[in-house]
Amino acid sequence: MCSSDLDGTETQGVVRALSSGVLQGAHAEAIAAAAKSQNAAGVFLDYRNLPGAQKDAFSAFAKTLRERLQRDQLGLVIGIPAGAGANGAYDWNALAGVADAIWLRGVADPAVYYDQMEQLFTARRSGNTDLGKVSLVIDRRSADRRGQQVTSLSLRDALTIASAIDPKLEANAAAAGGTVA
Repeated sequence: MCSSDLDGTETQGVVRALSSGVLQGAHAEAIAAAAKSQNAAGVFLDYRNLPGAQKDAFSAFAKTLRERLQRDQLGLVIGIPAGAGANGAYDWNALAGVADAIWLRGVADPAVYYDQMEQLFTARRSGNTDLGKVSLVIDRRSADRRGQQVTSLSLRDALTIASAIDPKLEANAAAAGGTVA
């Protein structure tokens, strides 16, 4: 319902909306009105890439939004990015306390996925976060890493790359009926 991968302009607008209780209330009211007008069952709030300094303001806004949504008996799911996109802007315990569910967007880089996700969950378990509310969102797209750049690929693009024949390898090509290691 309400989703945003914040770029510079959007980040400024959200930071402004989180800057005071009055603006938070108006923002929450606008979101609730939009959800109600669409006969939605609730709101998915996905403000990725918030600056770390917005941690308390975002938690306060989530509480304000939750209170407003409850008047209309609407649910609240909050999206949180894992890894570098988190920027310390998300207080898991505070958000788990007001949300019906938290959808955690996994780390995009397959080379560090398991290590970073395990560290993240270990830290949250020791911080007494209610992980029963957390659902891991796994992107079905493939990822291509070149240096430090991780690019998302469609299944078709990934299979095209994986099935490409490299002419430099023809010297070691397997013959029909031969053994391949």
